[in-house]
Amino acid sequence: MAVDLRTTLTHKGGEDAMAEWHTTENEPPDAELVAYLDGELDSRAVAAIESRLADDAEYRQQLQQLQESWALLDLLETPAVSEDFTQTTLEMTVVAARDATQQMRIETPRRRIKMWVLALVGCVVSVVAGFVMFRLLSPDPDRRLLQDLPLIENVDYYTYGDDIAFIRLLLDRGVFPTEPSDTTPAWSVNGSLVERREQVARLSVDAKESLQSKQIRLTQLTPKEMARIRGFHEALIADERAEQLQVVLVQYNDWLKSLSTSDRYQVLRLDDEPRIERIQTLQREAESKHLNEVVAEKMSVDDNRRIFAWMAGIWKQREDLVFAALSPEKRIELNRARAPFERRRILMAAVQEMPELQGVSEEDLERLLQQLSPGGQAVISRMIETGDKAKWSKWFREVNELHMRLRGAGQSPINQRELTLFFMQLPPDEQKRLRNLPAQKMWSEVRMGYIARKRRMEKGGRRPLDRGGLAPKPNMRPTRPGL
Repeated sequence: MAVDLRTTLTHKGGEDAMAEWHTTENEPPDAELVAYLDGELDSRAVAAIESRLADDAEYRQQLQQLQESWALLDLLETPAVSEDFTQTTLEMTVVAARDATQQMRIETPRRRIKMWVLALVGCVVSVVAGFVMFRLLSPDPDRRLLQDLPLIENVDYYTYGDDIAFIRLLLDRGVFPTEPSDTTPAWSVNGSLVERREQVARLSVDAKESLQSKQIRLTQLTPKEMARIRGFHEALIADERAEQLQVVLVQYNDWLKSLSTSDRYQVLRLDDEPRIERIQTLQREAESKHLNEVVAEKMSVDDNRRIFAWMAGIWKQREDLVFAALSPEKRIELNRARAPFERRRILMAAVQEMPELQGVSEEDLERLLQQLSPGGQAVISRMIETGDKAKWSKWFREVNELHMRLRGAGQSPINQRELTLFFMQLPPDEQKRLRNLPAQKMWSEVRMGYIARKRRMEKGGRRPLDRGGLAPKPNMRPTRPGL
């Protein structure tokens, strides 16, 4: 049963109590007293409040008013809730739960898809970031190869090059040609790493294997040799004549490879100036050997005889020119010479100081071609067309010098042209050995070989030249009975 609060207050104190209640209702309750009544204070705070209550009458009255107000609140009836309210509330709860479940069913697949997408994106980002960090922090195995690509490609040429000073000396002396040939490799001096990477990618399998082999050889060098080669390379590419020096370096290395092991060793052990002299000597010997082979093997005996007759005619024509250029002492010596070969020897020595008379003119060559057979003409024409004219002139001088040595070594009834032809038909090694002998010794051995061959040919026997050398010397004894 509901209780009228105003009536109860009137019964307890009349209008004064009512006024007092209104006053208390309008004032905010003391927080400490409220906490005290609720039992929320600790023992120290409780003791402090109780001590104040004992001393402060107004504070006690305030506490009493709070206690009375709470007592009146306990007398109020609890309002009853209707069944419609309860049913409506339950229905709202069910609908809300159903909507939440439906929303969860809809959002769950989306949430899963988002989670998978985020996970996939995270994996991709992690892989890319890891790869980038790996490339940045770890060294590129091909970077060193690409940086040293010009050095690796030409490491074989730097092996025998010694230093840039010697290659410059070869260029200044004109020992090797400076025009690149078809076999001269291209040097990858310029270009970025990207361009060099593309260049390596375009190489064939064999070229890549060769490049890898050179790189291995380079890494196996001692630190001292590596520093020498790297300094050589850097000095070469920085030189203002780098292209010409590169061609000379390649020509020099290719020429060294063509030598025998002993000749190459003898060349490499020499200092710069003696080495250049030795190189030029070997070059002249190789040119003479080549032309000797052409004239002696590819031309008939009659053509060879015509060539020597042609040479004699040239020297006869030039004798007056040479004589006019001789010093008074040489003229006296020439006038005292009686034999033709003695006069020619003096003239040959004088011509060595007259470059303008050492070569062969176009008119001289044309006159020679008219005297040769069609086969001989083809050989000489081919030599001229292939640029061997300068070598032909050198051969012309050397054959005349050889002819003079054979003639000047002593009087002999043997035809000197035949003797010279016989010498030119000897194997190259035998020619080289004989050229290194003194003139008298050389003439003696060539003459004995020529006589032995002539006798065997007259008897129908086998030519001694078929064995690759001269006939046995007279003091050699047979190794088996019957020889």
